[in-house]
Amino acid sequence: MIYSVHFYYHKRGSRKAASKFEGIVFAKNQGHAEELVKKLISDYPIEAEEPFSIIGGLDKMLEEIYKERPELIGITPEQGYIYNEFMHRNSISKYIR
Repeated sequence: MIYSVHFYYHKRGSRKAASKFEGIVFAKNQGHAEELVKKLISDYPIEAEEPFSIIGGLDKMLEEIYKERPELIGITPEQGYIYNEFMHRNSISKYIR
């Protein structure tokens, strides 16, 4: 339920070099992790380059994850959570300027 997501993105209509997204996502499965990240970047004039690299999904019980990562208590895998979402938004905002 914890995934490491990596991909490159570039600004639409620009020749600016691509930037890399590296993030940790709490999600119910790999597809959901990708969906959460795509939703995050949909607010910006950027395009993600395929493929997304999504690694993780260790076989752990939800209780174990909550014990290791107490900041997730109260958040379900179905809701999902992107670690450092504010930092990622800030980084993308700086990139598109």
